[in-house]
Amino acid sequence: MTTITRNVFALRYLAAPCTTVDTARVDRDILAAIACLFGVWAQRHTTRAHLRRLDVHLLADIGLSVTDAEREAGKPFWRA
Repeated sequence: MTTITRNVFALRYLAAPCTTVDTARVDRDILAAIACLFGVWAQRHTTRAHLRRLDVHLLADIGLSVTDAEREAGKPFWRA
């Protein structure tokens, strides 16, 4: 279970009475968490692809060395 999914459950269900569970709401929350996760992954992929294309002076402007940029751009999209 991802952190996003755990947070959704924590916010929605820990304070709710244990006797009632709206399964449709649980399904919607899980789907929303999955959609959010895919959005985060897409953003990381795009950002790292753009980072690969920056040249040395642009990296220096944002305070990164070439080594730092290569390390970050080399990470898979699922790793923060």
